[in-house]
Amino acid sequence: MADEFQVVVRSKRRQKFSKQRKHLQETLQVCQTTTGDDEEKNDTLINILQDCSKEIESTNFYETFRDILLVKLHNGLKCEQHPPSFFCTVPNDSPIPPSAAISTADPSKTLSSNSNEETDLKIPQIENANKTFSIRFESSQASSSFLLSSGEAVSSRIDRVDGFVENANHCKELDGLELVIYGIGNYAECLIARYQLALMLALRNTLKLPQARLLVFDPRLSNIEKSVINELGLSLISHNEEGKRLGSVEHWTLFFMPHCGKALCNNLLWANWSPHQLANIIIIGNSFSSIVERSPEQLLKKYYYYIWKIHSITDETSLPNSFKHADVFNDTSIHCFRSVDLSRLPKDFWLEHTEPVYDSSDLEIIVNK
Repeated sequence: MADEFQVVVRSKRRQKFSKQRKHLQETLQVCQTTTGDDEEKNDTLINILQDCSKEIESTNFYETFRDILLVKLHNGLKCEQHPPSFFCTVPNDSPIPPSAAISTADPSKTLSSNSNEETDLKIPQIENANKTFSIRFESSQASSSFLLSSGEAVSSRIDRVDGFVENANHCKELDGLELVIYGIGNYAECLIARYQLALMLALRNTLKLPQARLLVFDPRLSNIEKSVINELGLSLISHNEEGKRLGSVEHWTLFFMPHCGKALCNNLLWANWSPHQLANIIIIGNSFSSIVERSPEQLLKKYYYYIWKIHSITDETSLPNSFKHADVFNDTSIHCFRSVDLSRLPKDFWLEHTEPVYDSSDLEIIVNK
C-alpha cells in the first residue's frame, strides 16, 4: 500500500524550505566551524552580511523605509540647502500648479502610514521656476507635505520618491548626521539580528556616512562580531551607555533600536528630555503606540515614565511589515518629535526629570554593575 502514495511538495513551500536551509547553513558556517582561524570566520560573516545588505536594498521594504526616512529628515529642517527661511506657507494669491496638491498647514509637517501595500509616491510637475510651493506626497503607504522650491520639484520622468532622491543628492549627505545602533544582538547566530544590521548597512550606503558617525553597541557581542563591525566600517561604543546618550545639538542623531526593551528607549528619552534635544533625534524601534496599548498605565508611569509622557505628541510612522521574514521588522516605527508640537507644551511638562530606576528583575536591559 505504501507504494501507492506520493509526497508532493509545492514549489513555493520547497522554495521557502530551501531559503531556511540556506540561512541555517550560513549560521552554522560562522558559529560552529571547528577548523580555520578567526580571520576566515570574519571573512565568512562579512560576506554574509554584505549579501544580506544587497538583498535588502533591492526590496520594496527598503525603498519604503528609505523614502519615509528622507522625508522625515527634510521635515525636520536639518538639510543645509533648506534654511528655515525657505520653509514658508504659500500665499493665498500665489498661482497653484494644477498637478500639485497644496498644503497651507504648519511647515513642520507630519507623515503617516496606513497600509501594507507597496509605495507609489508621485512627484507633481512644476513649471513655474520662480515660486516656492508646498507639495504633498500621497500613496497607500504614506502621505506627507513639505515645501520644495520649484527647481527641486520639477521632474519630467520621475514617478517615485527615489527619483527625487537622485535629483537632490544633498539628502544623501546630510552633514553631521550620526547613526547610533543599540541592541543589535548576536547577528552571527541570529537571522533576525543579521537582517537588522544589514538594513543599517544599506542605510549607511544611502546616506554615505563615515565610520566616525556610525556607532554600535550591544553588551552581548562576541569578539568575532566586534571585529566584523570594525571591518565593515562601523565604530564600537566603548562602554555600556544603557541608552543614556545625548543626541547632537545641531544635527540629526538617528537611533536604531530594533526590538529593544522599553527601558533602553525610556533611558534615551530621559537623556534628551528637552524640546531642543528631542527635536534633533529620530528613534527607529518598537512602536510607542503599541507599548502604551499593551502595558498597564500604572506600570508605565512607574518605570517607563518618559515613553508614557511623550507618546501622545510623537510623530510616529509604522513601517509596513512587508519584508519576507515577518519577524525581523515587525512592530517597528520611525519616531520623530516635531519642534512645532514640542514648543506648544507647557513648561511644567518638562519639570519631572528623575533618572529612571528599574526593578532588579527587569530583564529588558543590561545595566552596568
